[in-house]
Amino acid sequence: MTLAPQRAAETLAEIVEDLGFEMIIEAAELIESVAISTREAALRRDRAEVRLRLGHLRRAVIAAIQTITEMDCEQGTVL
Repeated sequence: MTLAPQRAAETLAEIVEDLGFEMIIEAAELIESVAISTREAALRRDRAEVRLRLGHLRRAVIAAIQTITEMDCEQGTVL
């Protein structure tokens, strides 16, 4: 059975959207983990570790924002 071109495009769009949300879930889990590590470093008053973890946190948040922005741009919306 072959899908009509329109249905195939819709199916592909759904798959891409699902992948995007999976990427956001992974980024959110990473953000959570890094936030916990940052808090623990701050409790230890370890300035170098806090700086390192904040850099990781920044990159993870940027990745999540870029992912949702790319997903929205496909629909004509920009975050």
